[in-house]
Amino acid sequence: MSCRRLLGPPPKMSSFTQRPWQPASTSSSSKPSPRSFPKTYYGMPAYASDGKVICFFKPKSKFKLRYSAFEFQADAGLDDGEMWPVSFAVVKLTAATEKRIAELVKKGANGP
Repeated sequence: MSCRRLLGPPPKMSSFTQRPWQPASTSSSSKPSPRSFPKTYYGMPAYASDGKVICFFKPKSKFKLRYSAFEFQADAGLDDGEMWPVSFAVVKLTAATEKRIAELVKKGANGP
């Protein structure tokens, strides 16, 4: 399942990384996990699980950064030993990037 199917298509623009995509509908086919649902987090597209935001997209244009980021909160289940990444730089949305984000959202929705 692609990230675009999970989170919805990006708005029309010249570069995906300049503005966030819109969360997809909450239909069961577009959700990464039965426990998760799309929402906004301080105006940014996000996914929540069991009522808590687990991940969100941080556009570079909003924060005047060099790249956009896909970030995870403490309630996401990305735990992997003593240390693991919780923020991923997104320079360009490719099929491989979409696949990786979809995998991380599914994993994060399962909780720590």
